[in-house]
Amino acid sequence: MSHASTPDVGASDSKPGILTLPSIDSTAELTLALASPTPLLTLSVGNRTVLAGHISGLPPLPDTRFTLTSVSPPSGITSHFIVFTDSNAQLLLEQAGPSSFHISISGGASSSVVEAAFNLGEASWFGLGLMMHQHWPLQDGILELGPFYPFDNGPNGLCTILDPTLVSTSGAMIVVDDTSRCLHAALNASPTDGSRTPAHFSSPMEWGTGVANFVRDILPREQTSDDKGDDIVRFQSRAAYDWPHVVHPWLRVDDTSNARHEPQLKFCIGGSKNVRTASESVLSQIKHEMSHLPKKIPPLQMMKYPIWSTWARYKDAVTQRDVLDFAHDIVDRALPRSVMGIDDRWSVKYGDLEFDKEKFPDPAAMVRELHDLGFIVTVWVVPFANTNSEAISNPETRRYFVHSDSGELGEFAWWQPTTVAALDVTNQEACDWFVSGLQRLCSEYGLDGFKFDAGEPSFLPRKSLLERSMISPTEYTRAWMHRIASKFEVSEVRSGVRGCQNAVPMFRLLDKFSTWGLENGLASVVSGLLTAGLLGYPFCIPDYIAGNAYGEDVPNAELLVRWAQASAAMPAMQFSIPPWSMGEECERLSQKALEWRDRFFWGHIEKCVEEAAVKYLPIARPMFWEDPDVEGVADIGDQFMIGRNVVVAPVVEQGQRARNVFLPSGRWKRVDLNKSGYCDPTIHTGPIWLQRVSAELDEMPTFLRE
Repeated sequence: MSHASTPDVGASDSKPGILTLPSIDSTAELTLALASPTPLLTLSVGNRTVLAGHISGLPPLPDTRFTLTSVSPPSGITSHFIVFTDSNAQLLLEQAGPSSFHISISGGASSSVVEAAFNLGEASWFGLGLMMHQHWPLQDGILELGPFYPFDNGPNGLCTILDPTLVSTSGAMIVVDDTSRCLHAALNASPTDGSRTPAHFSSPMEWGTGVANFVRDILPREQTSDDKGDDIVRFQSRAAYDWPHVVHPWLRVDDTSNARHEPQLKFCIGGSKNVRTASESVLSQIKHEMSHLPKKIPPLQMMKYPIWSTWARYKDAVTQRDVLDFAHDIVDRALPRSVMGIDDRWSVKYGDLEFDKEKFPDPAAMVRELHDLGFIVTVWVVPFANTNSEAISNPETRRYFVHSDSGELGEFAWWQPTTVAALDVTNQEACDWFVSGLQRLCSEYGLDGFKFDAGEPSFLPRKSLLERSMISPTEYTRAWMHRIASKFEVSEVRSGVRGCQNAVPMFRLLDKFSTWGLENGLASVVSGLLTAGLLGYPFCIPDYIAGNAYGEDVPNAELLVRWAQASAAMPAMQFSIPPWSMGEECERLSQKALEWRDRFFWGHIEKCVEEAAVKYLPIARPMFWEDPDVEGVADIGDQFMIGRNVVVAPVVEQGQRARNVFLPSGRWKRVDLNKSGYCDPTIHTGPIWLQRVSAELDEMPTFLRE
């Protein structure tokens, strides 16, 4: 370590207990006030405070003065400011990139939890990932404290694609290392100041699978005037998954010392001009992290033309005859097509990777016929195997699956009524075996690729024993993506964590209900797509048009039409419920939506593809992308832009035939999508709100920059 000149540390010499650290480019300033027992952090840009909060979990400080160390790495000068609290605990502040700082909090062996908590303030906040109730902005909901790793429907509402990253309209950026030990997070959670006892303190929130999820509350719940959150975002590293108010698979189940770890929370905070520049900083970081990997662009056919799937229509009763009849129905109607996805229960037993010969008597002939009809063909796979499958019965392959620490097979229940074990994706030999089985399906039957479902660590059994121990459950998802799903050009996945953005070409939003609202319905498709885009996932499939038709949620024609219209302007489209099953008008209007995509939207989407692949910029962009400083614009979650030049305002409310539309700065004309993209001659100069724009059932308000 070579010492370099020390940068200006503000008042730290004259005022013990205060440290002022400038950013490398001197555009931001981090102030640490060592108040006991919770040191205070303030991040400023110019004369604006963009982020303020505190850290906790450190032992009492023996001295209020700081130890300052400066180092000069080959790339330039980096100054480390370290506060030692005892021989184990440590607080590290480090200059990072422009306007940003790395912070690490280690609580020491005796600590049970360390925390960084920041005030939400008057700003609007975005990020974190996909949730069952997809609020936009996030503080409209109440996200209770709980484990932060992917679920299919977690106890506090977290779902399949997660990243502990936030941006705000104040220009703040928070990026937490998701390998921080036993990471927990909360945003605007129920107050714990004694004003009232949160309901989950007396009745813990539980994670469920399958049908259990249909009767659970859809979380995070909405904030109301009578039910307000604490206006704080919290990130914690805990010694164990021991937060007792949220029941989940990784919850600590014993008191042995080896179940505990020294908590260490690592994160980066930054400040910039506004929410767009903060978002660009996040995406720039992702680009840097992914720079060692080749860029991946989905096959353009999969983006331009609809994906068709058997799931919502046939569920797990699908047969070879069903698949071919479905395909011919599509072709006979001259509908555009890319993938025919054969979903669940094409095999007899999960894990054996072999067609059910009763349901699929000649899969090779079926695939050839589908190819002749113009389809790419995929089948659905999961990293699970039935406990009575050949994969488990064979001792040579049984060892490729997760066991418990007792040495027994780690069996667990999931959304199907079978008991399964999970593939140990930390075992490279197991991954090679699984990939070779998939490659055999391609060579033997002519399959083109796969729909990779699951991959969330929430399905692993308690006290799991893996080939390689994981610092964080998120490592399971990363391995599933990089070691298996990434091996196939035609692939669709649903789970993702930091570092997965370039693993596969296309990510799918979680299974949607056949409903309208933000509670996992049509409106959540828009806010979910925007959220995924801010986290570096530009190529997203917005799940099935009209949802999955689970339980009693049967879609009607209006929902299907509005969903098809919105999807027509998104990076990809996916049908399963056939439009013709809901009557002639539904079929006709769905055909129109497909024509809109072909004649207008696709050309604008395609122009964004290269930039999305190289810079991770979203294709579907929030309205704040063009006018981040216009008050209230960031909170618009039911509109989006395609690149810079197209504004799309889909209808996401039942019965709505007119809606308000915001247009950003510039000159705009309304596009008549039913006239091959003809524009109305009226010019609207933004920024402007247009009131009650016509949105009849055969219309979707769309505007083009002049």
